[in-house]
Amino acid sequence: MCAEKILIIAGDPELCDEAADFFWEEGFAVETASDTEGGLKRMDGNEFDIVLLDQKMAGRGGIETERRIKAIAPGTRVFVAGAGTSYQRFAADIVSPRTGTASGEPTKKGAGL
Repeated sequence: MCAEKILIIAGDPELCDEAADFFWEEGFAVETASDTEGGLKRMDGNEFDIVLLDQKMAGRGGIETERRIKAIAPGTRVFVAGAGTSYQRFAADIVSPRTGTASGEPTKKGAGL
């Protein structure tokens, strides 16, 4: 089982739950937040290896949120998803198919969670 922690920040509860279930089944410790402020509060006192967030949310957008996350936790890998397809587009970048562990570099362009 993977010891890495992932935080998923998305405004759509169904997509957030679906992504959380997927990464949990892959062995990640998963936490979720339904908005930017909630995600940033979850980061307070917690260390996450990966943050997957929606580019277009109410309040702060994904790019501004990514900057704040990097200021708080520079070593955290951040995946910013735009509109289009599912979070599964990032799965190959996050989970190595052979080892079941997180890969090295995030993808900046992609699809919705």
